[in-house]
Amino acid sequence: MAMFNLMLGLRRQGHEPVLVASEPINAYYHLFHRLSMAGVEMHFFKARSGLFHWTRLASNLLANLRRYEVDLAHLHLPKEAAFIHGVLRMHGKPVVSTFEGDPFLEILHDASLERGLIIRMGSHCMARADAVVACSRWLARRLRRTLGVDVSAIPNPIDADRFLSIGEWRGGVKLVVALARLVSVKGIDVLIRAARRVVSECREARFVVAGDGPLRLDYTRMILKYGLKDVFSLAGFSSTPEKLLSESYMLAMPSLYEPFGMPAAEAGAAMRPVVASNTGGLTEIVVDGENGLLAKPGDPADLADKIVWLLENEDAAREMGRRGRKRVLEHYIPTSVAEKYVETYRRALVSSR
Repeated sequence: MAMFNLMLGLRRQGHEPVLVASEPINAYYHLFHRLSMAGVEMHFFKARSGLFHWTRLASNLLANLRRYEVDLAHLHLPKEAAFIHGVLRMHGKPVVSTFEGDPFLEILHDASLERGLIIRMGSHCMARADAVVACSRWLARRLRRTLGVDVSAIPNPIDADRFLSIGEWRGGVKLVVALARLVSVKGIDVLIRAARRVVSECREARFVVAGDGPLRLDYTRMILKYGLKDVFSLAGFSSTPEKLLSESYMLAMPSLYEPFGMPAAEAGAAMRPVVASNTGGLTEIVVDGENGLLAKPGDPADLADKIVWLLENEDAAREMGRRGRKRVLEHYIPTSVAEKYVETYRRALVSSR
């Protein structure tokens, strides 16, 4: 989503970004239609497994390097970088890379052996780019230490237009929403444990997690074990978080590790307060006591305390939501983030000569 939103910003500033990627899943077609309507050139190829997929990616990249007067390439993922960084270098194209996570922590928390090797190789390629960017100041500091290269920090942009029509919470059920994959690092088990106490103290509270993943069955069993089946639901993947946020009272983001935290920023755009873990890039999006509250990572009691406080203090919650939107409009809209990237692109073009 970060690259999608950045392309919107670049196009609105009069630049001509070109997207080369595998075909999006059906749930995302409406978003890519927005890019098309904005005038972004897009070239898709059918996703395949194994080496053939990456060969197709490199082939499409080469075709588009010839078709357009490409000034530079911007890589966002280690997997892609591992296979196409060399192609770009062979054709003399400057490269900018953006790290969306710490490769070492990504491998530790959520990677098979094969994926871990690709992440390591791709991260090494990304670190050799003409300009290296991280999506948060926290991540930039970590990468400087672990990779030993200069890294600047530019936040991920938020497509705020999708959320600005959402007004303040209108009363009724107090829905606590989480937007997360169902993997251990997202801390959904911590949220389930916290929910036990929350619903005992705030009977109008309900919980919905939008996301899918390998731990869905485990979490379903936890929900049943704790007697939460009527108040805590796993809604599956959603490509339209704005719809769920419009129905919500607040967002919970109990991640154990989070390099940025897109849902927290999207909740701010939707004027919803956030309770988030005091970790990583989340601490740059959520200012404790201003647009949300920060809880100790992995601590269900502290998470429950923060959620209950917001549920019981409606005026404060609404004010935090208003401040959250103001913060997003000041720091995370696509055009302002694109401006920072354009400066980075210019430096990369100069340094590559």
